[in-house]
Amino acid sequence: MKKQPGEILCSHIEKACDSGTSLLQHALSSSLAMILTDVHGTIINLNDSFARMLGYETKQELTDRSFSELCAPAGTHICSTGDRITLDDQYQQQQAQYASRLLKTGSASTRMYLCRRDGMVLPVDVNASLLADESAGRTGVLTVCADATDRLEPRQQQTDFLFDIFSTARDGIYVSDAFGRCIMVNRAFCAMTGYTKEDLIGKSPPSLLPETAEAALNQQIIEALNGNADMSLFETGWRHKNGTIFPVEVCLAVLKNAEGEDNGIVATVRDISRRVHAEKEALAAKAFLESVFINASEGLYVTDSLGNFIMVNQAFCDITGYTQEELIGRYVPSLLPFDPVLTSREYDLDTVSMHDDFSRFETRWQRRDGRIFFVEVRLAVLKNANGEDDGLVGIVCDTTARKSMEDALEARVRERTASLEEMNKALTVLLRGREEDKKTLEEKILANLSELVFPYLEKLKTSRLDERQLSSLSIIEANLTDILAPFALRASGRNHALTPSELRIANLIKQGMTSKDIAQITGLSTRTIDHRRESIRNKLGITDRKTPLSSYLLSSF
Repeated sequence: MKKQPGEILCSHIEKACDSGTSLLQHALSSSLAMILTDVHGTIINLNDSFARMLGYETKQELTDRSFSELCAPAGTHICSTGDRITLDDQYQQQQAQYASRLLKTGSASTRMYLCRRDGMVLPVDVNASLLADESAGRTGVLTVCADATDRLEPRQQQTDFLFDIFSTARDGIYVSDAFGRCIMVNRAFCAMTGYTKEDLIGKSPPSLLPETAEAALNQQIIEALNGNADMSLFETGWRHKNGTIFPVEVCLAVLKNAEGEDNGIVATVRDISRRVHAEKEALAAKAFLESVFINASEGLYVTDSLGNFIMVNQAFCDITGYTQEELIGRYVPSLLPFDPVLTSREYDLDTVSMHDDFSRFETRWQRRDGRIFFVEVRLAVLKNANGEDDGLVGIVCDTTARKSMEDALEARVRERTASLEEMNKALTVLLRGREEDKKTLEEKILANLSELVFPYLEKLKTSRLDERQLSSLSIIEANLTDILAPFALRASGRNHALTPSELRIANLIKQGMTSKDIAQITGLSTRTIDHRRESIRNKLGITDRKTPLSSYLLSSF
């Protein structure tokens, strides 16, 4: 029966032991972590020390697995030392060189990183021996492993930590040797420039700059190397791989060797495209606001927290008659023509800050030539970066002309008001006279009809008239009563509540007619006439039944 590769390997190990003791059994019982793999890298056997080193409870969990599964892949991992470690291309090259030495010489040692069961990476020092059969054919590898966590030098831990910072920094970093050739770059630098590490390693950084910036960078490098300062900070332009130029901020630092000699340059490069764009926008906005401030038609000024002018525009100078040089640093209330102590309250920062909006008021100022003029002032509080009151901005408008117009208008209004009052008095007199004439006319008409017309109508009623003539006479009398009703209303203030029908009946009662006579004339029933009589008495306030209604009407109407 053909033996398996593992069995062949074990038999060769047993034969190689001069003491007669099984080397395999001795290896498995050793406190050193040992593992046996075939030529394909499959784990044939291992001891408990190796299983425990990687956090496994039994060695059966690892048997028949590929040793490559236990090796940490490229990337950043949490190490058993507590640090983060990055396994990059350089580490992979070291492992490839280790395998090459093993195949070439039959034995090799190195430091590698294995994956523990909990996912953490473990640094181990390995010593491997290549095993062969009698025909010099390779049959497997015997590897002795030692946990190097405690033996990992602090300098190595620090180096891994610093390399991790170097690789993950957000700013681009490149390192050059003493001849200016790039020897290291991080991922951010490659992403910023569009180049790969292979494109950059061995090249001089100035070759990546626009022609106009090469001389400036070279000068900065020379100054950094020869100057007293350890670092040099400047801004320049950088060329992307696609040819576009973008602004960067470069910080150069000189590297020293053990003898203190210049040994290279480390440069930190930051893409400041956004900052430059924001600065341009801020400058444009500032220029626009300055243009608005300077060219505004109204006077504008800005004060500090003490109330002194720090900015004024030309319109403000024209209003006050002072130049900008004369106003800057001057106390605002000093332009007032009276005691500043009594009026500076209007310009007090605490007073203005109490208002949510502009503090607006009118006052008087004094020009440089001494002339007093009226102004309208609007104030607002300026805030600093901490939100604290830091000054005032004022808008000033010369209202002298407007004030003169308002005064003239007020004088004109007073004159017109006085004239209108006189006219009102005259009209009142005229209307009163007209009302009295009207009243006199109405009373005269009412008296003439009552004395000169109605008595004769009564006489006609007693004459020999047929029914048709009596009916016409009644109609004439009723129509005259209706015509006189408005006159009677205005003639008596006490009968204003009488209806037209009641006024007509009241006029007939005043002429001495009975209820029966009035019923015949009006065509109403006697009962209705009596009811109307009662209503007239109540409205005229005749509560005394002894007073004849006809007598009262004759005396009042």
